[in-house]
Amino acid sequence: MGNRPVSMQSDVLIKTLSRIVNENLDREEFNVETFAQLSGMCRSELYRKIKKHTGKSVTAFVRDIRLKKSLEYLSQGNLTASEVAYKVGFSSPTYFNTCFKQKYGFTPGEATHHPKEVKEILRKSPLEKGNNSSLAILRLPEIVIAVISALTLASILLLVHKYSSEQNQTDIPGSAVSSEINMNKSIAVLPLKNWTGEEDHEYIAYGITNALITELVQTGYFERVAPIGYVMAYKDSLLDISRIANSLKVENILHGSVEKAGDQLKFSLEFIHPESNHVFWTDQFIIDWKPEETFEMQNIITSSVLIALNQDQEYQQSPMFPDERRIPETPSSKAYDLRARGIYQTTKFTKSGWENGIQLLKKAVEEDPDYLQAYRDLAYAWMYGGFIWAYATQEESWLNAKKYAYEALSLNPDFTDILVLLKEGSFYFDLKVDAISDEFPAMNQIKLEKFNFDVAYKLGYFEDTKRALENSLKVNPNLSTNYAILALTYYLEGNDQTATMILDNNYELHKDDINFLRESSKTYYYLGAYDKMQIAVDDFYQTFVERPSIILWLKAILSDRNGDHLDVRKIIEELRTRFEMKQPGSPGWFLALYYAYKGNRELTIDWLQKSYKRREVEMTWLAQEPQLRFLKNDPDYNALLDSMNFPDYARRPETIRKPVID
Repeated sequence: MGNRPVSMQSDVLIKTLSRIVNENLDREEFNVETFAQLSGMCRSELYRKIKKHTGKSVTAFVRDIRLKKSLEYLSQGNLTASEVAYKVGFSSPTYFNTCFKQKYGFTPGEATHHPKEVKEILRKSPLEKGNNSSLAILRLPEIVIAVISALTLASILLLVHKYSSEQNQTDIPGSAVSSEINMNKSIAVLPLKNWTGEEDHEYIAYGITNALITELVQTGYFERVAPIGYVMAYKDSLLDISRIANSLKVENILHGSVEKAGDQLKFSLEFIHPESNHVFWTDQFIIDWKPEETFEMQNIITSSVLIALNQDQEYQQSPMFPDERRIPETPSSKAYDLRARGIYQTTKFTKSGWENGIQLLKKAVEEDPDYLQAYRDLAYAWMYGGFIWAYATQEESWLNAKKYAYEALSLNPDFTDILVLLKEGSFYFDLKVDAISDEFPAMNQIKLEKFNFDVAYKLGYFEDTKRALENSLKVNPNLSTNYAILALTYYLEGNDQTATMILDNNYELHKDDINFLRESSKTYYYLGAYDKMQIAVDDFYQTFVERPSIILWLKAILSDRNGDHLDVRKIIEELRTRFEMKQPGSPGWFLALYYAYKGNRELTIDWLQKSYKRREVEMTWLAQEPQLRFLKNDPDYNALLDSMNFPDYARRPETIRKPVID
């Protein structure tokens, strides 16, 4: 082969690779690794060879062979489009239909009506270099979810390429990717604004936003994509785009809105580079809305995104064949729609949203009793509703969380998400550190401190906690609460100066976040910065209607310091009432902390014992709580630590060396 002309070598190579693909079209296990092995090359070499000789990614190369083979079958007229789809290796007829039309400009069902075009296509090789630009323009009535169709994403990404190449013409050394593509990019997909006038349509906007973000993350096209949790903070923001981009530390913004007219929805989208205020692309799409087809539309969305992205390069984080990952998590589009609505409701972080979310998720599993992901979502919603959001009693929350966790494990006994949940529940609700389960032995191998930094610093893993928090903030600097928790961790470690600096530098920017304000109020108290603590508590009272027990405790301390003893008595009475009524929020624990502040050993121990008996989740702070340091040699206090199985290294005495997670 070494004596053959270069063009002949290329032709032989491509024919060989094409033959391998054709011989393995119907093999489920045929993936990029298998393809590379059969070709006698490693994955990266296979990519470089195909890119060099065809200008395509491996994905596009294989897809074009599949599509040409499908056209051969369809031209014979004895197979249906669905039968052909499976025969050439597509696991979804819908995805096959999308790829086919975008490639040839007509659907598989219309192939027999285009004999001349089909004959001409079959006569030519689909593998000629540069022959992957035949995306057909879709007419609006035929767009199932035009908001992010392949045409839309292709247009956006081509504009990104253009801007990147104008800004930086440097080739990437040792890469098949040309200077046209600059991987050092970041993007935020802002929540689509719901201008339909119907609150029920909020989940549509949320679902499309989340689908776009998920797809962009999985492709690896952008170096960094702002997660859904961060962008949701700007859902109703009046800030201009440049300030949002600066806050999220991203270079590009995709944003838009949805409106309604009769049975149609109009999506208006804009892709912009805020720093230069240059609008790359803007368009509007009108579609017929069919709620019962949510899953199918989600399938089209994600498929179309990958088609657009893979026109240019192969992404190592994405599967080789996009259609192979389009395995429905449920065969019921109605169940999928109900779960999507439920997840959206729970992200409102209000009690009514949480209650609505629970009901929708329950309906999802009623619709499909084998819906694993919906059981998981129900279990987590109940667990967090009982101790983070305090929307239900701990007993009710833990009971329901376990109920749905067990349902999930009956479907998949090795479901790690659920095993971690049960371990977390044992820590928070049963107050057992590193609980052992005879029923689920796999749970015993899980070390929570590796999954949950809240557990990590409550066990004294300060270095690991700091590292995890600092890394998360480097990637996504808009996670407000992590700044407050990082400051608290530095304080617990004994570094007051750094803790103060972190809070001071971030307070004004993040004080509108309820969790940041709560945690920073507490940390300012521990630091002895009472003036700043007063400001933080006042800001909490002025900004939020919620009055969690932790804020009442801090308010009682401030009132005591200011000599307002009447207010102190009212707050103490309120906490007592909450405890008697078994309300969430650990009121007994915070009563114990108030009496610890007052130096009253007897009442502190009394309320700690009551809190433990009630299994209040804040008792998980027992070993690290700074307010309780004066009890470190108290036998009753240490008896409680023993009851909760706290290891020696987790206890406060500074003589014990703090561990590092293995």
